[in-house]
Amino acid sequence: MKVCFIGNSHLSAYRGLDVGNTAELDLFGAPNTMMRGLSRQGNRLISTNGRLSEYLAFTSGGQRHVELDAYDGFYIVGLNFGVPAIASILKDYMTTDMRYHERSSYLISPAAFADAVDGKLRGSMACDIIRLIRETSSKPITILPTPYVAASVRDKGQWKKLRHNADAILDSYHHTLRRLLKELNVQYSPQPATTVCNQVFTLQRYMRDTFKRIHPAKAAGLMISARLP
Repeated sequence: MKVCFIGNSHLSAYRGLDVGNTAELDLFGAPNTMMRGLSRQGNRLISTNGRLSEYLAFTSGGQRHVELDAYDGFYIVGLNFGVPAIASILKDYMTTDMRYHERSSYLISPAAFADAVDGKLRGSMACDIIRLIRETSSKPITILPTPYVAASVRDKGQWKKLRHNADAILDSYHHTLRRLLKELNVQYSPQPATTVCNQVFTLQRYMRDTFKRIHPAKAAGLMISARLP
């Protein structure tokens, strides 16, 4: 079995992952915005700019494009799909039902907030890449969402708002998620509950030393163990 991972910096959590003799893994990664340079040419995902080609070659060990026919399944890692991306909405927009809305927050209706969540996920780079793959392939695709940020930031800024409104935000998130999984014909592998605290944060012991806020490497790696398509 040969499996392809496509993602952003969170992809590094899967490098060197021990899957025994069950699978061969190829990883293709680049920053979110740069990934928008991907396009499909036949059964390949190719880069439309040289810098992205360099990233793809560096992360994959020399391959500058993704041969879709070469893989039995795909994992889409991070790429602005996940609850942390939803938290960015809370910087400026909240509903009157939410706690800790500030004077600087624009108060919108629950329906409008749900629409904002829907748009955030549908417009993610993860969904864009899935759509490219689905143009020519029906092979299994699994979304590995952006892992939750560290518990150490749960009382700061939008993360405090996320913590105290987690139920409502997760309801909106999962509502859109269920629809997208059906529309795109993909699977979803959530972050293991054993790595999570306060519903939407990663326990500190799972954080990478150099990126304590945004790179819960161990937690991300656990998402895939024994779950290859």
